[in-house]
Amino acid sequence: MNPYIEFLICRSFVFDILIYIFGSYYYFIKPKTKRPKYWPIRILLASVLVSRAILTPIAFFTIDFVIARTHTVSIVYIAILIVTLLYYPISFRIFQRLVGVRHYILSLALCSTITLIENLTSVIIPPYNPLHPILFVIATCLCYLYKHKEFLYLVNYAEAKETIDDTFNSFMIFAIVDMTAAFQVGVAINTSLNRINFFSFDSLWPITSATLLILVCYLFIKASLQNIIRSIKNRQLQESINSVDKKIMESQEHMLQSQEHIIESFASILEEKSNESGGHVRRVAAYSTTIAMELGFSEEDSKKIGTASMMHDIGKILIPTEILEKPGKYTDEEFEIMKKHVIYGGQILQHGEGEIIKIARDIAAYHHECWDGSGYSGSLRGNAIPTAALIVAVADVFDALTSDRCYKKSWPIHQAKAEILANSGTKFSPEIVSAFERCFGKIKEIYYTNSSMESAD
Repeated sequence: MNPYIEFLICRSFVFDILIYIFGSYYYFIKPKTKRPKYWPIRILLASVLVSRAILTPIAFFTIDFVIARTHTVSIVYIAILIVTLLYYPISFRIFQRLVGVRHYILSLALCSTITLIENLTSVIIPPYNPLHPILFVIATCLCYLYKHKEFLYLVNYAEAKETIDDTFNSFMIFAIVDMTAAFQVGVAINTSLNRINFFSFDSLWPITSATLLILVCYLFIKASLQNIIRSIKNRQLQESINSVDKKIMESQEHMLQSQEHIIESFASILEEKSNESGGHVRRVAAYSTTIAMELGFSEEDSKKIGTASMMHDIGKILIPTEILEKPGKYTDEEFEIMKKHVIYGGQILQHGEGEIIKIARDIAAYHHECWDGSGYSGSLRGNAIPTAALIVAVADVFDALTSDRCYKKSWPIHQAKAEILANSGTKFSPEIVSAFERCFGKIKEIYYTNSSMESAD
């Protein structure tokens, strides 16, 4: 080869390397507060690796190796394409490691842009032409001015992220790089075989095609970056939504826990004030939760009903102590006063906020309503009575029957069960009683567990 031509080609390689060095420094090294160790040497090595300074000798060696064994042009062409297809992804990956780029898509976006411009400008003006470096630099600068904003945004965002899944865009970028490489190699082989002069009419079509391809590549690269950025922003939006949802759920959980603590505190005060046996409200809560689960409520909703049930007698806090602590049977006048505890309960909780408090209000106001309308205080009947109140009505009466009171002894558990079943359709909802009967094994377990705990105390 003519020494002058060798000089021009080497000069073209130097321009390639300098552009890679500048792009690597500007986008990947300059923004970092902590730069990689020996970064100037690493950038130089990475830039030499991905430039044509390495690929071109490998391509010439491949051509010599294949031609020595066959003179078929198509085989030579295929061999060079295979070398190119293998070299690009490997060299881009090594570039990523050397420069310290966090995500492969970033090194791919930078290197592929310069590579495909190299390929196409080599078709318009051969590397041995003195004008080639000028065209290459101008084309590269125009491309980066065109896509600078998108690429800078992508770099700044991606460096802060652990992972970026962009397989599709990576594949498309590789495809267009390989397409331009195939085009450049094909034109070079055709020009060499047919001895086409750069200034002849026959060279017009590849030059025109390459020029149009550069414009298409500009549009493609910008569209790819915009697509990646759009995907990133969508992912950011989804992460923000998930974060807000998580905070809302945590806030709701905290609010529910606060309501539970308040309710438990009130329940303890009520037990101390009333004549009911210790643990009554907690047993009612456990029975109510079990029945609700049997009815098909979710575990979370069942727990809410159980917690709210602990406030079922909150209105008794306004009933005179002498009536609450009376050991014998109430007079008609005293019983009328006692019945007002459901009205008081509803009034105490009517302005409360939160889901559990609202359920507790329904339970406190309506747990003495009867299925047939004979209860108090609203004289509701049937499905007009809130379901939570119907559940607690069964749980409350069952615990009252199976507990010692100052005016009676506790009933045997199976006798209490029979009483509940006997009042199905009159005092209690048939559906609730049916659920109570189905889960009676669990009810017994709760009863005996609490009885053992009280005996130990």
